[in-house]
Amino acid sequence: MIESEQLIKTMTAYIFRARRGRETILSAEPPVKPEPPTLKPIPLAVLLGQAHHLQKELDHGGCGNRADLARRHGLTRARLTQILNLLLLAPQIQEEILFMESTSKRDAISERRLRDIIQAEDWNQQLRQWELLKSSCGT
Repeated sequence: MIESEQLIKTMTAYIFRARRGRETILSAEPPVKPEPPTLKPIPLAVLLGQAHHLQKELDHGGCGNRADLARRHGLTRARLTQILNLLLLAPQIQEEILFMESTSKRDAISERRLRDIIQAEDWNQQLRQWELLKSSCGT
């Protein structure tokens, strides 16, 4: 006859609880947390950020004029003007652009497609044209 003390074994284990709906699952493995997706701004948002940076340089007088600023950054004066014109967009549009995430559909909105919107007479008209552009791009 075997003594009862010899049959008892002690084990140490960690049990993790995971809930899926109403079901509770017990597991010896810790739950794996999915990595959050990396957010990448659309190229237009990067260009808008550059426009704000360039305007700040002009405002603080670090460079003489737009021609000097264009030379410093390796841009033509015409391209510098195109970039700085993004600052003429309504603040709501600028904010929306800055928070857009990069997907194939949203990358379709480029600086070139905004040039007509920039030329609009007022911000309300810009907002109407912006909504039309977004709907045509499927965003």
